[in-house]
Amino acid sequence: MPKRKTICTAFLLPLTLTGWSLHCTAQKELSWVGGTVFVFGDVFEAGGTVRHRFLLRNAGEATFHILSARPGCDCTSAVYDTRSVQPGDTAWVEVSYDPHGQEGPFRERVRVETDSPAGCNTLFIKGTVVPSGDGGDRPSAARQEVGTAEGRD
Repeated sequence: MPKRKTICTAFLLPLTLTGWSLHCTAQKELSWVGGTVFVFGDVFEAGGTVRHRFLLRNAGEATFHILSARPGCDCTSAVYDTRSVQPGDTAWVEVSYDPHGQEGPFRERVRVETDSPAGCNTLFIKGTVVPSGDGGDRPSAARQEVGTAEGRD
């Protein structure tokens, strides 16, 4: 029996991984204006929640909708444009990060699902939380969305 399980796992695992990667690969129908990664830089814990709004352009020929935007952890949240996105139009996904109780570098992801042929995309936010007492008592400049976009699709 163990041999059968090994053969089955060896056969199904690559199919599962391939299916996942094909489904989650961005295609030409979607274009993330400014890229899919945003770097906040230093985020001061006492400054509170920081936000970045990602823009998505419909570069295809059919209307689509954003179906969901799911963060990878409780310190991150996301809201998104619920309108129909017509060809040539843009939509947005706003990602928020709460630095309370965090310290040091962070890299968080948000999985965005659409009903377009592109399926889903992953957005990333990065930065470094400066804890209160280490100069982290200042308001966070990142709250005003100071940072840089990294990478492009």
